[in-house]
Amino acid sequence: MRYLLSSKENTFFAHNKPKNVLEARKCRMKWKRYLPIILLPVFLVSCTGFEIEKSVEEDKEDVDFDIAIEEYGNPSITIEITGGIAAKEEVEIGSFETPLLDKSESRVNNIKLAARKLDGYKIKPGKEFSFNRVVGKRTMEKGYKVAPIIILSPEGPKGSEDIGGGVCQLSSTLYSAVNKAGLKVTERHPHSKKVPYIDEGYDATVDFGRYDLKFVNTRSNPIKLNVIINNDSVSVKILEDKTKENRKTKNAPLFQRGASSDIY
Repeated sequence: MRYLLSSKENTFFAHNKPKNVLEARKCRMKWKRYLPIILLPVFLVSCTGFEIEKSVEEDKEDVDFDIAIEEYGNPSITIEITGGIAAKEEVEIGSFETPLLDKSESRVNNIKLAARKLDGYKIKPGKEFSFNRVVGKRTMEKGYKVAPIIILSPEGPKGSEDIGGGVCQLSSTLYSAVNKAGLKVTERHPHSKKVPYIDEGYDATVDFGRYDLKFVNTRSNPIKLNVIINNDSVSVKILEDKTKENRKTKNAPLFQRGASSDIY
C-alpha cells in the first residue's frame, strides 16, 4: 500500500506500512529541495495529527512536509522522492508566430523535420546556439524534400526549388522570438527579397555551409525552445528555466519522542 505524504507533483510515498503503525502524523521536519531515496527507521513521536488525503488536497502551494509514524516497536518505512519540493518553473521570455501560407506537402514536411531538432533544445547560460549545427544539413537521406526557395541570380532574386525549402520560415520565426526575448544575435542574414510570411527585417535565411542563424543565451538561467507546427502557423516560444538548483541533502536522522529535525 502507498501513502501520499506530500502534494501535487512533488510527492513522497511511504511503502509497506507496518502492521503496528497506528497513523501518520504531521510534525516539523522539513524536506528541502530534492532528496535521495531514504530508509527511515521511525520511533514514537508526539505530533499534531492529520489526515493524509485531506492534507494533500488542502496544500495548494509548494510546502515543506513533516513525516512521522506513531507505532509500537521499531518498524521502518521507505521514503521515495518522486519529485523535488521546488517545482520546475519555466517562464516564457519571448515568442513569435508566422502564418503557414504555403501548405504544400514537401514544404511542411521540411519545416516539421527541422522543428523536431529544435523543439525542447536547451541552451546553457553564455552558450551560443547555431541553427545549422542543431538542425544539421538538410538532405534527402534525412527525409527532406525539394520545395520552393528564393535564390539570388545575376538577374536578381527569383523563386526556385531545392532540398529543404521552407526551413527558412522556421529560422525566421525563431529569429523573431529571439529578438522578443532580448537575446544577443551573433549571426543573421536577410532574404534577398521580402518573404510573404513575415515583415521585412524580421526574417532570417539559412543555408547549410553558407548562412546561419546564431545567438547567445545572455540570461542567467538555461533556456529551452518550444516549437509548434500546426495546420495554420509556425510558432516558437523561448522558455527560461528558473527552477532552483538542487541542494545536497543529508540522510534523515532517527526520530525521538517529541523531537523535530530539519533536513537540508
